[in-house]
Amino acid sequence: MEATPFFNRGPSPLAKLVIFSLLSITMMLTDAYFSYLNPVRKAISFLMHPLEEAVTEPFRFYPTISHFFVTHGALMQENQTLRSRELLQAAKLTRMAALEMENRHLRAMLDIRETLHSPSIAAEIIHTGQDPFAQRVLIDKGTVHGITDGDAVMDNAGIIGQVTRAMPLDSEVTLITDKDQTTPVESLQSGVRAIVVGHGGDSELEIPFMPVNTPIKEGEWFVTSGIDGIYPRGIPVAIVTRVERNAAYAFARITCRSVAGPNRYRQVLVVGPDQPQLRPPRQEAAKVHDANSVKP
Repeated sequence: MEATPFFNRGPSPLAKLVIFSLLSITMMLTDAYFSYLNPVRKAISFLMHPLEEAVTEPFRFYPTISHFFVTHGALMQENQTLRSRELLQAAKLTRMAALEMENRHLRAMLDIRETLHSPSIAAEIIHTGQDPFAQRVLIDKGTVHGITDGDAVMDNAGIIGQVTRAMPLDSEVTLITDKDQTTPVESLQSGVRAIVVGHGGDSELEIPFMPVNTPIKEGEWFVTSGIDGIYPRGIPVAIVTRVERNAAYAFARITCRSVAGPNRYRQVLVVGPDQPQLRPPRQEAAKVHDANSVKP
């Protein structure tokens, strides 16, 4: 006895294929000749429109997004180029400002050079000493250029130091701020002559062994006196910054500040001792004396 199937399968697959094929052909022919399916097509299109928009939206925004990133990258590159150019221009402007200051300094030194009665040589500082206990610099001129030991070194503001070791191609200059360096000076205001001694600092000087009742006051300018035969007379050296008087001590404590220094400019002027004025020969002097003694 055969068992009755639990589920009824319905038409066979072949019958389904034939039925649906005929139905499809009928619908196509009916739509082609009578356009009965246009409302259905419009309804389906209306229902599928949001899905179409959602699918096509990424492709629509791709050119915009791509253009945005390309533009952003180009702007970043252009910004980097402009920034590099700005830094280069700033460096050039800084260098031009430094050259302008250097030119002014050189012009001032030339003006001073014309007023000096001593031979002078322009030089440049090429090295600053690293010893904290010695105030020395190295200049690029030596004995082959006419530099000798003891020559004074100055800039457009005043005395810097003295050549203490002249070598063939360069020379060592001991600054007036060195603790072992002394400079004969005189005051422009009171006319007091003194000795300025280095304090070992960058610009600090001291005038020792001045009595308590000295007329020196704060703000006075001291220039070279020229009595040592090394420094030409009248070159600025220092300005008094502090005067301390104590009756308990025999001497006043006078502190000064140098008006010049190698930390201002690299160009300096090496000045030799004052040239003495040549006296006329005895015969010429006698002729001048006789001519003055003749009465008209």
